[in-house]
Amino acid sequence: MQAFTAVLAVALLAYATASPCTDICNGSCDLVQQSISLMFPQVSDAVAPNIEICRQSCTAVCTCTDGCGAQCNPPYDSCIADAKAAYNPIAMFGCQVQYSLCAGPCNFQCSATIISGVVQQFQGLVSTVSQAVTGVVNQLMGPTTAPQEV
Repeated sequence: MQAFTAVLAVALLAYATASPCTDICNGSCDLVQQSISLMFPQVSDAVAPNIEICRQSCTAVCTCTDGCGAQCNPPYDSCIADAKAAYNPIAMFGCQVQYSLCAGPCNFQCSATIISGVVQQFQGLVSTVSQAVTGVVNQLMGPTTAPQEV
């Protein structure tokens, strides 16, 4: 239980100090790997390839998402600063509209990448977990064979 608490504390610290998407996403992949290693050491080697798929998905998705932020956030931040300086709530609403017009198309383009990465990651994880569970069951009960007809 202490090991789990330590992993949770490290994960929360990493999450709280992480920069945009890539750090948070890769931190989630690492947390899964550490949790499995601590709680289910028998299957940790079998899950390792999926952790790498998780990181690759993070890279693909976050490159796009962080790019949208880099493109849309500076004009938005400048607009909000100007609107606040002028005490103009209507201008602040205009900043939101400008941001939406920038981020909407960019995020729409990212959606295909995100969906593709998630589907691939899920397919790999299901396959690996199934193999790992079968391996654990075989270790505990011995391999099972179908009854032979006489």
